[in-house]
Amino acid sequence: MCPARRAIRLQGVRTNRKPDAPGGRRHELGRWGESIVVNRLVRGGWTVLDRNFRYGHNEIDIVARKGSTVAFVEVKTRSGTEHGHPFASITPTQRRDIARVASAWVARYGRSGDVYRFDAAAVYRDERGVVQVEYVADAWRL
Repeated sequence: MCPARRAIRLQGVRTNRKPDAPGGRRHELGRWGESIVVNRLVRGGWTVLDRNFRYGHNEIDIVARKGSTVAFVEVKTRSGTEHGHPFASITPTQRRDIARVASAWVARYGRSGDVYRFDAAAVYRDERGVVQVEYVADAWRL
């Protein structure tokens, strides 16, 4: 049997879902982190235009607008930093994939005069268990 299809145990419940499949713990953790970032953006005057915009097999976590600036936001959520900082997991390949999805979003919904940028957000619990949020505007360029 394929390891991805092998039944696994999550909190004592037998399931055939992978941990990162919709409804899995990693998926729920990621959605939680995205919700925290969405709330911060809205409080900062941004309008969320899309969440989890998909193009092919890839997606952009959040698309937000403030004035003529549209931010494509990649959110990385971790339960801690034992395995490194969340930003370290945004690879050049992932940046390229996000840019491809952003191009599809712009082709479909973009407006002339808009300025586009790629932002990154990290949500994690520090060593004391306190939730930390780091946000980098214009985190990378193509």
